[in-house]
Amino acid sequence: TLDLKIAGGIEKDRLYPVLAAALNVSGTSQYTAAALKKEFAEIGASYEFTADYASFDLSITGLDRNFEATTKLLKHLLQEFTPADQTIDYLYNQRVTENKRDKNNPSSGGRMLYLYGLFG
Repeated sequence: TLDLKIAGGIEKDRLYPVLAAALNVSGTSQYTAAALKKEFAEIGASYEFTADYASFDLSITGLDRNFEATTKLLKHLLQEFTPADQTIDYLYNQRVTENKRDKNNPSSGGRMLYLYGLFG
């Protein structure tokens, strides 16, 4: 497993969580999202992007002997990242659903006030 953390996170850019989600479910100019996941699986690897308040994270898990092939595929994803319209719609609908759920959750209100106090 290789974990890469880029300092800044949501503090630096509020769109990092959206970017992380899009990278997790998008393909490239050469591969659909499913085909890309399949390519990673064939070499015994997987990846995940996440973002929190302090960092933007990338986690790669795979076989040591296929490290070069894994990083080559990851480089391709990062250079040729092309979210499909369906991906953008999916992420938008997911965000709307989360917002509706958060409106009905009392602890979410407290968390939102706390974040507002931190970030303005």
